[in-house]
Amino acid sequence: MGHWKAEKPMSVAGFNLGEYASASVVSGPRSVDVYANRELEEALRKRLSAQSLEAIDVPSRRFGAASSGHPVASPPPPPPSPADALRQLGKEIDSSIRFYETFSGPFPFHNLSVSQIPGTFGQGWPGLLYVSTYSFLPSEAQQRAGLS
Repeated sequence: MGHWKAEKPMSVAGFNLGEYASASVVSGPRSVDVYANRELEEALRKRLSAQSLEAIDVPSRRFGAASSGHPVASPPPPPPSPADALRQLGKEIDSSIRFYETFSGPFPFHNLSVSQIPGTFGQGWPGLLYVSTYSFLPSEAQQRAGLS
């Protein structure tokens, strides 16, 4: 069980449940805290598994043994962990903030929390962004899932 208390009244709060990993990127007066579940959501895991099953069969030949002539599928790569990309994603978000500060002035928050959310959408409130799991996956995994 957890306990959470706001320092001042808030109109909106967001919560995620799961086994999350986190990383922080501190840049000057602000920090970007990024959170991601250690495992993929079920729908994305199934999508990657289906793509792996459609992979081309590769004939297998053991050294010194005659080939049976039966193709053997190469094992699919393990599913990626969204948590693997935390530090890199935090750096990219911080870089975006610095870029837009040149047009909009100083970033108005001392802290930005960015959290993974299942599905293909994202949403945000002041100081909190929910970003699709797809943003946490390397390009190779996005391609395997048919996203790029």
